Amino acid sequence: MMLSYFTVCAEDSVFELDEQEWKSAIIAHPELLAPQNQINFFNNSASAWIEPGKDCYFNNEDILLQFERLFKLLKFKKSYEHFDIEILVDNARTHTSKLYDLNNLNKNPSIKPSYYDTIEYLDADNTEKIIDCHFTDDLDGLRKRSF
Repeated sequence: MMLSYFTVCAEDSVFELDEQEWKSAIIAHPELLAPQNQINFFNNSASAWIEPGKDCYFNNEDILLQFERLFKLLKFKKSYEHFDIEILVDNARTHTSKLYDLNNLNKNPSIKPSYYDTIEYLDADNTEKIIDCHFTDDLDGLRKRSF
């Protein structure tokens, strides 16, 4: 089974709409109910799974379809309406396995992780970028997540 999740740093760890938000979304976008290639979408979500050997593998078209669905659903998530949203994508062909203690990842504003204060990477121009991984207050006093 291959999973493709949209994880978030908010009250829930995986992005999904509640039932009322989902009903509003399908009224505006009834195509959300239609079967989508080989992708099996989780309820009220843009996260999905496929079964290799039966459904093939995720390809670029599938990933773009997931993002299109995510962008349609995002505007219906009430708890996100005052947030700026930044999306980090990892669509690597290969991955390295490493064990992480999920309790060390900062998924709650009251918990400070033991590591991951920042994410450092090189952008397309080979310029070093640093993203703060902790909650900060913006000018309006709203709590925002840096990534």
